Amino acid sequence: AKTVIGGGDLKLEDASGELSGTKFSGALHYRGGEHRVVDLNLDSDRLDLREVLGESAAWQSWLPDPAAAQGTAPASDQSLLGALRDDEVHATLRVGELLLPNIPPGRLDARFSLAKDNLDVERLDFAAPGAIALNGNGSIARLSTAPAGQADLSIQAMTADGLKVTTELLGLGEGVTKSKQLPSLAPLDLHVGLTATRDGAATSASIEVKGKAGGSDVAIIAKAAGDPANLADASIDIDGSVKGERPQALLGLLMPGLASERLAVAGAERGKFTLRAQGVPSRSVTGRAELATDAMQLAFDGEGSLKPEGMALAGVASAKGRNAGMALALFGLG
Repeated sequence: AKTVIGGGDLKLEDASGELSGTKFSGALHYRGGEHRVVDLNLDSDRLDLREVLGESAAWQSWLPDPAAAQGTAPASDQSLLGALRDDEVHATLRVGELLLPNIPPGRLDARFSLAKDNLDVERLDFAAPGAIALNGNGSIARLSTAPAGQADLSIQAMTADGLKVTTELLGLGEGVTKSKQLPSLAPLDLHVGLTATRDGAATSASIEVKGKAGGSDVAIIAKAAGDPANLADASIDIDGSVKGERPQALLGLLMPGLASERLAVAGAERGKFTLRAQGVPSRSVTGRAELATDAMQLAFDGEGSLKPEGMALAGVASAKGRNAGMALALFGLG
């Protein structure tokens, strides 16, 4: 590269290099000091980041550790966003074939800036043909403390393997990524809209999810108010429905102990699953869940809470159908 060093600045113009046997070009400007500034322009036909990123490219590795926020881990913030909180980063990335750990090779076109804890994504397009596609944009202020702003994200996963990769990339827990119900949600095509406002030292957020999962139509509106780093103690309000083929898949994700073969005896190949819930997950959430199929109507009214060992439920369950044997089989009775 054409290099200029001095006065706390590093400039690399007309740069070219090689990483893990793949070539790239671009420019870099780094200015040191109390508030660092990084301007990066990267262009590559094929770029291999698997050795750089290690075992996972999940976005959660960018964010502060929730355990640290709750005082159960060291106070030092080793996350990427934490390290750059007081700095400025401006990046334009174009990669024809990006190789990431545990993710199919895909095309990346992105332009974003992170300036003093404010994130502005002009575009984020990642597409692995036949597997997954992510497209998004948005602007979020005070990202690591009390986020406020809006963002839009489109998620497509064409196969069950692509869906598993997508949930891992988004940093969802093993309860989702390893669920037996997850493959039935493919192909997945969802649009997620996020709007957040600051409420004192906390954040009030609204998330709207619309689209298709498997052969079902999905519509969910979720609201939360509290500390984004500790959602278990936030106040939530959820209103959602899944209508079409195998709507019980979402119920299986929410209640992993409910075996899919039990739901199958209820004739749940087509139907509608609805959920309304309000409360604080770590203490108590009250609501109603209902699964209606041609053969049976199932409902649960009550409350639940998230415990270290899993979800605890208390309430009244009901089953109505033409064959009482179905209800017995649903609850595991021969």
